[in-house]
Amino acid sequence: MNRRWIGRDEEAKEIGKYLERERNSFPRFYFVGDDDLKEILENPEDLMRVQKHLKKMFAGIMAVEFNEQSCTISAMISREGESVTLKCPVDLKKRPKINEWLPELEREMQSTLATLLDESLSSFSKFVIENIQHKDLMAWMDLYPDQIIGICVDVWWSKAVESCLSEHGSAENVLQTVEKWLSMLFESVLRDQTAIRRKKISNLITEFVHKKDVCRELVENKVEDSQDFWWLKNLRIYFNPNESDLLKSCFIEMAYVEFLYGFEYLGIQEKLVQTPLIDRCYLTMTHALQCRLGGSPFGPAGTGKTESVKALGHQLGRFVLVFNCDETYDFQAVGRILAGLCQVGAWGCFDDFNRLEERMLSAVSQQIQMIQDTVRADSDMKVDLVGKSLTVNPNMAIFITMNPGHSGRSNLPDNLKQLFRSFAMTSPDRGLIAEVMLFSQGFQFAEILAKKIALFFTLCKEQLSNQCHYDFGLRALKYVLVSAGNIKRDAIQRSYDEASQSGDGVGEQAVASQMSEQQMLIQSVCETLKPKLVSEDITLLQSLLHDVFPGISYSPKQLESLKNEVLNICKAKHLSCSPIIGENGNLWLEKVLQVYQITNINHGLMLVGASGSGKTTAWKTLLKALENHERVEGVSHVIDAKVIGKDALYGTLDPNTREWTDGLFTRIIRRIIDNVHGELDKRQWIIFDGDVDPEWVENLNSVLDDNKLLTLPNGERLSIPPKVRIVFEVADLKFATMATVSRCGMVWFSEDVVTPEMLFESFLLRLKNEPFISGGNANRLLNIQIICENTLSMHMDANGLVPLCLEFAVEQLEHIMEPTRQRLLQTFFSMLSFSVKQLVQYDSDHPDSPPSDEQIANFISRSLLVNLIWAFAGDGSWKSRKSLSDFVRNNTTIQLPPDQSLPITDYFVTTDGDWESWLTKVPQIEIEPQRITDTLTVIPTLDTVRHEMLLNIWLNERKPLILCGPPGSGKTITLLAALRSLPDMDVINVNFSSSTTPELLMKNFDRYCKYRKTPTGVVLAPVQTTRRLVIFCDEINLPQPDKCGTQRVISFMRQLVEENGFYRTTDHTWVTLERIQFVGACNPPTDPGRNPLSARFLRHVAVIYVDCPGRTSLNQIYGTFLDWDCEHDTLFFEEGDWATDKVPVTDAKKSGTAQTADAAEQAKAIEAHVKGMKIRSRGGGAKKFLQALAIDDDE
Repeated sequence: MNRRWIGRDEEAKEIGKYLERERNSFPRFYFVGDDDLKEILENPEDLMRVQKHLKKMFAGIMAVEFNEQSCTISAMISREGESVTLKCPVDLKKRPKINEWLPELEREMQSTLATLLDESLSSFSKFVIENIQHKDLMAWMDLYPDQIIGICVDVWWSKAVESCLSEHGSAENVLQTVEKWLSMLFESVLRDQTAIRRKKISNLITEFVHKKDVCRELVENKVEDSQDFWWLKNLRIYFNPNESDLLKSCFIEMAYVEFLYGFEYLGIQEKLVQTPLIDRCYLTMTHALQCRLGGSPFGPAGTGKTESVKALGHQLGRFVLVFNCDETYDFQAVGRILAGLCQVGAWGCFDDFNRLEERMLSAVSQQIQMIQDTVRADSDMKVDLVGKSLTVNPNMAIFITMNPGHSGRSNLPDNLKQLFRSFAMTSPDRGLIAEVMLFSQGFQFAEILAKKIALFFTLCKEQLSNQCHYDFGLRALKYVLVSAGNIKRDAIQRSYDEASQSGDGVGEQAVASQMSEQQMLIQSVCETLKPKLVSEDITLLQSLLHDVFPGISYSPKQLESLKNEVLNICKAKHLSCSPIIGENGNLWLEKVLQVYQITNINHGLMLVGASGSGKTTAWKTLLKALENHERVEGVSHVIDAKVIGKDALYGTLDPNTREWTDGLFTRIIRRIIDNVHGELDKRQWIIFDGDVDPEWVENLNSVLDDNKLLTLPNGERLSIPPKVRIVFEVADLKFATMATVSRCGMVWFSEDVVTPEMLFESFLLRLKNEPFISGGNANRLLNIQIICENTLSMHMDANGLVPLCLEFAVEQLEHIMEPTRQRLLQTFFSMLSFSVKQLVQYDSDHPDSPPSDEQIANFISRSLLVNLIWAFAGDGSWKSRKSLSDFVRNNTTIQLPPDQSLPITDYFVTTDGDWESWLTKVPQIEIEPQRITDTLTVIPTLDTVRHEMLLNIWLNERKPLILCGPPGSGKTITLLAALRSLPDMDVINVNFSSSTTPELLMKNFDRYCKYRKTPTGVVLAPVQTTRRLVIFCDEINLPQPDKCGTQRVISFMRQLVEENGFYRTTDHTWVTLERIQFVGACNPPTDPGRNPLSARFLRHVAVIYVDCPGRTSLNQIYGTFLDWDCEHDTLFFEEGDWATDKVPVTDAKKSGTAQTADAAEQAKAIEAHVKGMKIRSRGGGAKKFLQALAIDDDE
């Protein structure tokens, strides 16, 4: 075995060396993972397999156009669908090797763009710029890629302004021309355009708005000299027609530095709005590059740090790669990325660079300094990195971005700081950004609206309440403006649809007739911001809208078709849902539609709200409704990241072989991208259902923002496909940073989204329409359930007994664990379901004498009372149950047990519908001599019999149960005795501790269960096929929560209970549980060393409080032992006590013993002694108890 492992390691190392050689032959391979590179090298002639990896190696190439007849690559295609024909097709016959034709494709990409720029400038120069016709402009734009159009316009503008200033004139004429262009482009946006042309127009508008601002600044400052710094400080692009090498003909200047344009094909990149802050950032970064240093923009989340670096790189025609750093990036991983950047000549932007460990930062600083010194020397461009001598492309650059205010960040060492020019980005110009974005999307009154929306966001930040999930920063503003643009385009489309019928033209007036621009903006605000607000802030939001946009009314978007699909699914699943405002389920339906609207704006969204507020049901219902509505299959992948751990989530890099192993999330993304089974055509939702912890979630920063990239330590970058949505389902965001919150859309689920009335309605609908057991006469079964539904419904209406008792239990009673209405009701419904099944089963077993309708009504109504008290007060003390029992007596007309001094829980309901005392079910036993000293001996009592009944209910309902109570109250022994008495149950005892993790449960699964493959997936079940396995988790509340409050093992158990399965980390396969259940026991969470269990777990669990035995139970326990002692002549007393001879133990003596024990628990003087015995000392326990208390006959 050792030789085998050594052989495997050597083989892996040899493969690694081979892949490194191939990467050196084509350095862009550094940004492709090992497995993908193997696939490329193994299939060099299979273009379909190779081209799916092109987007990892090129900034803008998503695919290529291949001519099978000539065996040539004739065009490159961007992810937006833009196609660029290569001037010289790449011939694969001449260059069949992959590391031959890929470099040729790279060279041809650059050459083609340079040629197209020369051609576009020639054709553009023929236009009379001041009077260009719309038709001619659109035809010209259709001829050239968006990237070339942008450069061409930049070259024209730089030359035009410089000509004016060189003649000591003003830029006024250029300003007028720019304004004419803007007017014409704005009019073009309102026309019916293809998606690609619309994006080109939008980018041009963004560019021209900035040029207009620069020209205004030059005019206002009376600049009349081309050497004036007011002009030189701007980024200017020039073209030298006399240069023989077209790749050197285009160059960029900013102040006193100059760069050649890179001609990396970028596709259609969304233009960044250039504000004065961005201009200053560009100025700082370009001069840092001139000095052969790196750039370091820093500041709060959402201020445009990373986007500024990317936009500058695109202005210079560079390949910019963003890497989201974390502590998993080791020295070798960063070194390999740097090696790729050096040889390709690309820019690397290391986002959140200070998340690297401090020791790593110091080591990386040496690598970066060597690279910078080599480039600065400009002679021998060789550098030693990762044990190899590499040639450095002088165009490469390194940037880092940081948010120093976040926790978990390292301080940069001084030797690293000096390698970067820092630039603070703290306060972006919201007004200007809003104006440009609105202009680019066709808003006529963009300038006025921008001021209003910027003011509105400032007021929201100042006046709305302070919530962890609120963000009113730049990203939130952008989402509102993007949504407003979508609404504007919808209005334009409706106008065209109407015009096509009437034959009229379409202008701003026709669009305005659909909706005013202010209404569009208000609608966008309400659809984007309102979903995240808590209820008390919604009214304030409406007030702020009325103040900022006075007199403008807003009517919500009608989604009738989708709404009807949601209602149909709710009806089929018996969910309470209504389209009518004020009725049960209307607020939840509104939340479902809000989730839909947010998914159209953000690819990352968070559903935030307390346990049981309808989050899970909302996204599941919506996904199914969209599948029916749009005929696109919806697929969900539910992950609890804290359960599986960060490495298992993203993947690991072997420190020896440098081999990368995908984690679960990475594997899912890669599987979707590979599209083996048409995954790209499906709606893919990845649900992170669990606590949000910065330690793992901030690795998704580049996934959640506009980059839509998952960056890995091995240098890989996986693009997130367009139909993928990342959904976080969380109870709160107490530990999330603004870096994560600002990147996501938010939907807040308040506790009143799902009301008890909705739960009552849903339960009654299921009771009336779904047979609770399979087999038998379905009509008869449903008939019994309908009788039950009719009987129960009157007690569940608004003023019925059940809502009254629920409020009384939550508000007035003490509970051992935090009560929520949803938990109490889930417990109640499960117990009611069991009662209904009892009736149905009894009816099936007695076909000759079935129960009458009256018997059914009596049984279910009286069972209602018993179930109600156990469900609502079962997690409280005897006094709480007695209080609720008395409350029930005073508020019901249902016939009650005759003895009013006893709580209703002392009785049960027979199948005939009669009351019967639990005492009749307590067996009288004689203890066998060998069991006297056995600590597992259980004396049946009123309490143990009732607890066994409750346990039987939960086991039959396949629900987990926790017994909670003080030490020595008999929790564990009662549970184990009850479980072991069941014929088809195997029980394993798992003792929890403060350090228990999910791995403990997994080890027990491996020991007592086996995995088997089925047509529907992998199943985990007990070894014996005829038996069920109950995992008893003793001391379940001992596990210590981590720094973010998560008990990993409890989160794992919640997943097992809620999803009935887990992801196996070895192969990322979903495993479904079969015939496995959980029960638990614990001391109260107020005891030292105990920790409260999460509400999300407790919602699925019945909690029963097991107190020290009551008087009746103590009488039974001590009476049994006293009987044995007396029978075997072992009970003697000293002279002066009861007698000097054997004493017969009467019921009065037993009762006195129990009374003394009961009094002892209340009397503090002897409580410690009673608790010390804990009723666990069975050998001569009663005798010792009597002697210790020295009781008299009278007592």
